[in-house]
Amino acid sequence: MALSKLTSVAKSVARRLLQVVVSSKDSVQALRDYEPLISGQQISVLGHTISGVGGGTFYYDASDTTSADNNGTVIVTSKGERWKRPKDKVSSLSMFNQIGDGVEDNTIAINAMIDHELSANRKTVVLPNSSTFEVGNLFNTSQVSFLATASTFKTKTYHITDSLRVGMLTLPPLFTTWFTKSVQYSNGVGSASFDVTEHEIIGKTYYVRHTGGNDSNDGLTFATAFRTLNKATTQPDVDVVMLQSGVYDRNDGVWDASPTRSLSIKVLGGGYADLTGSDLGEAGSWSLTSKTYKRTRSAVESVWDSSHLDKYGDWLRLEKVGTSAAVDTTPNSWYTDGVDVWVRMIDDRAPDDDTKVQLSNSHLVTGPITIYAENINFASGLGFVARYDGGRPTVYANNCTFKYADVTGNFRSEGADSYLVDCIAAQGKFDGFNYHESASEPCRAFELNCVGRNNGTTGLGNNNGSTCHDAGGLVIRINCEYFGNEGPNCIDVLGASSFNLNVTAKDSKKSTTSRNFAIADTGDMYLAYCTSAGSSDFDVVLSGASILYTYMTDVAVTSGPVVNFRQFNPFA
Repeated sequence: MALSKLTSVAKSVARRLLQVVVSSKDSVQALRDYEPLISGQQISVLGHTISGVGGGTFYYDASDTTSADNNGTVIVTSKGERWKRPKDKVSSLSMFNQIGDGVEDNTIAINAMIDHELSANRKTVVLPNSSTFEVGNLFNTSQVSFLATASTFKTKTYHITDSLRVGMLTLPPLFTTWFTKSVQYSNGVGSASFDVTEHEIIGKTYYVRHTGGNDSNDGLTFATAFRTLNKATTQPDVDVVMLQSGVYDRNDGVWDASPTRSLSIKVLGGGYADLTGSDLGEAGSWSLTSKTYKRTRSAVESVWDSSHLDKYGDWLRLEKVGTSAAVDTTPNSWYTDGVDVWVRMIDDRAPDDDTKVQLSNSHLVTGPITIYAENINFASGLGFVARYDGGRPTVYANNCTFKYADVTGNFRSEGADSYLVDCIAAQGKFDGFNYHESASEPCRAFELNCVGRNNGTTGLGNNNGSTCHDAGGLVIRINCEYFGNEGPNCIDVLGASSFNLNVTAKDSKKSTTSRNFAIADTGDMYLAYCTSAGSSDFDVVLSGASILYTYMTDVAVTSGPVVNFRQFNPFA
């Protein structure tokens, strides 16, 4: 018989032999007990343990002598032979007889699923829907994406892409007892069914003008406007204070004590009003010695130059030095002995209206009143302070800035309710947005489209862009950005909790172990669609019994108890 004829016969025999050895087994255990006959032999398994669940085809890989039995995609017989799932079959957790109940350890199974998909050049691992996965360390997670609906990892922060990635979110219960509006996420942006303008106080209006106003007027028209904000806010029937746009000095733009009734503060014609903590008309009030200008002025907190603006439009801070003599040798510096103040401008000019000598004054709100502020730039030396005092104040700030405070945070709430929309807190000595309790009354805050940046000059590394303190404190942040702060950019401590949606934190200026997000002591921090970026050392740091919950948020560089890093599904 010719060689070609023999070869043809051999191939035919081999094909028939393979057909003979293709058979079925009831379970994976039955497959494990069965020794293969020939390389490439196939076995159809009816189910992993129960018929119809987790079954499929296996083939004998005679060339593999090392792969471990993972009870799903690789099965090893007692003689060391290996049955494998074909690479063209997508893996599933049911192949391992697991369901994702949050109790059974899924680590080996999901790692095997990752290996199986990567070996077939697939980048997606499909997990069961509406499940919770208990895992330890998973490998090669940066090379794949997990896909499931309404599922989560119990104690790890691996991301699961949800098919319900847009729409209405479900806030954790501790937030819904206070904030009853709906929260959504769509097209990369968070939103809430909250309109800050609905909370504007309307009614009896008094006008204030920094040019042409006089406190002896009746204040009822622009032509008969008051000169000072304090005069308007102390009227017994005031509902609205309407300001002329422009710059107000500390005499005209700061009230002496908290208003005693609810009111709105707005700007005529939709412009902006700057309420500063310094004097205008500084020119001619100074004496010159060498390169230093001096004048009598107590209670000075800081000195700024508004003629030199940075890329954000912020004033230039003068450096505080230790002696008046040091001022003379240090351009852009100042000093005070409590009675007099010495300055040397960066360009050696004489102090003028752009020289902002910020004094110890504030915009203080206390008691059970509501303040609505729109298009106001608050720039007092002690900042804007809302404090519980016999009742909880409520502050609504719409398109406002809070800057240049040197004693408290730029915006500080002490047991108040705060709703801030399109607001900025920047260039403070301490925090940007700062929330505390008062008289055991916790603070509650809502920030939408806000920015807390470039705060902190103490060198202590604990000045933040936004921070909530104390047990029961709650803050919701949506579409906010915090960066360049001399401490953790966004942090909650001492039992406070926060829900953060589409928040970006980056480039912390803390000198050591800088971090973008942090939560300390107790309390929960939720991060959904949040971003940690820039030059910070850590994406997030946890300490104490605090717990971090993440969804679609990359926090790769972390510090803290592993068990306290968890995932959640805001669409569940």
